[in-house]
Amino acid sequence: MTDNNSDLRELAIKWLNRPSFEMKHDLILEGRSGEEYKMDMMIEPKIISKTDEDKLLVSIADIKKSAGTDIIRKIELVRQDLQLKTLLISNKFSVQARSLAKRSDVLLISRSELEACLKTL
Repeated sequence: MTDNNSDLRELAIKWLNRPSFEMKHDLILEGRSGEEYKMDMMIEPKIISKTDEDKLLVSIADIKKSAGTDIIRKIELVRQDLQLKTLLISNKFSVQARSLAKRSDVLLISRSELEACLKTL
């Protein structure tokens, strides 16, 4: 069981940390445009071939208000430039943000969804 006051990053690490995956923290990645992006984490498999399709970027927005479409648009631009799958973790998301994320191929998970997943581990 997780504590409601647990740090969102700690919860994400606990959920994403699996023996068959390598987790890298606090990365600076260069996009195809030449722009650099600071990402919270990247997960990639240890065993199978490591292509860009196997990697998952993780961005954590530990904010009190619902993450909105502004954050989704920013993450989508980063995702497109880096050409990598992207997961955004936040305390909660607005309905509009969830709708935009579905159209943008940005994966979302909220704190409550994360906590529910951790209960099943």
